[in-house]
Amino acid sequence: MNETKIVLLTIDNMSVYDDILSLARDKGYQYVDDILPYYISSVGSHILNLVNNGSTIDNLLVDVPNRTIVSRFGYPEDTRLHILLVAPVGYSKTTFTKLFIRPNYGILSGIFPVERARMITEAGFIGSVVGKDFQYGSAYRASCGFIGADEFHSIISSTDNQHSATLLDQLLGVLDDGEAYKDMLGGRLTYRSGATMWSATQPSRISVGSGLDRRMLIIGIFPDEEDEVKLKKAYDDSFGRPDDTYIIDDIRNKIRDILEGFKFQSVEYTEKYVEFRNMLDLTHAEFTIADRLSLGYTIMRHYDDLDYILRVDIDDDLEGLLYKMSQDRLLILDDPIKEVILTHMGDKVWTRTRLLGNLVKKGISREDASKVLSLLVASGIVKATKIKRSHGRPTITYQII
Repeated sequence: MNETKIVLLTIDNMSVYDDILSLARDKGYQYVDDILPYYISSVGSHILNLVNNGSTIDNLLVDVPNRTIVSRFGYPEDTRLHILLVAPVGYSKTTFTKLFIRPNYGILSGIFPVERARMITEAGFIGSVVGKDFQYGSAYRASCGFIGADEFHSIISSTDNQHSATLLDQLLGVLDDGEAYKDMLGGRLTYRSGATMWSATQPSRISVGSGLDRRMLIIGIFPDEEDEVKLKKAYDDSFGRPDDTYIIDDIRNKIRDILEGFKFQSVEYTEKYVEFRNMLDLTHAEFTIADRLSLGYTIMRHYDDLDYILRVDIDDDLEGLLYKMSQDRLLILDDPIKEVILTHMGDKVWTRTRLLGNLVKKGISREDASKVLSLLVASGIVKATKIKRSHGRPTITYQII
């Protein structure tokens, strides 16, 4: 194993947005510029929501100013940015969540309450009544913080169970306006949660029907062979890295300063921003997600550059984030397996055996991969060639046309 060169990061007068990006790069994380900005922006959107709706959130554990900054139709708007990351097995689906909410080491540890969940039942998410006592779920315990759900598919699968038949409705309510209520024999459980959810799933397990897609920012990682090489190197380079606790403490202090001293009194979208957003392939309902992303980005990237007006303007980085969001959304809601296959194939010629074997390693079953490959061939996107051999069965190769 090659000796790792250690470079210690120092925090200067950069924004907290740039601080977090630099920390992740120094740790050797992959997809930092493509994926991490969405999580940083989600933190900014979450802070804004606590200020905007804090007086109505139950179990509020953080000390924040409270005033209406963003409203729509005369009501304070919910500005939380929930994230669903779609990626193959082993491609950083939980890496970024852990960076923020890992106990003791996460950036948000000690600032916001956090919940980690792999399997959620309705009782575990909303709560239940045991005897005469109310037992609150994760949506309440993290009502001013974050819920990290490692596998979104497991949550959706729980809705098929009789004991969690209404979990989907409860999930929709909490992600939308925070309202949680449940009628039981022992009484009615009701509260308002301000929790932001970060979740992930594999391309072959994506399921965002019944309105969940309108409540979440959906982004994807579609790796090629070069990405695999980079991930292997990052794995080797991760050993022996120095303690960066002091850096994380500095970042936490900056987030606390924004949270406790939130200075903005109103929001303004520039004409340039609105013009660019309207050019994207988004429905009017998806504008909400774009605006929440842009609000959070502006808070975390430009907090010190602005006065008391939260002025959302377009820059090169935000432009890239919005464009990727709109394109990933189309690809994933259409057919994420197709995009994984095409990205993995690149400009190479693949034998059927090797291609299917690689896709299985990415969490796509041979059956699903074969089915999508057949559709790609039938639609003229991929060319299949049968090569006869002197012995044995013919070999089939695939290449993108």
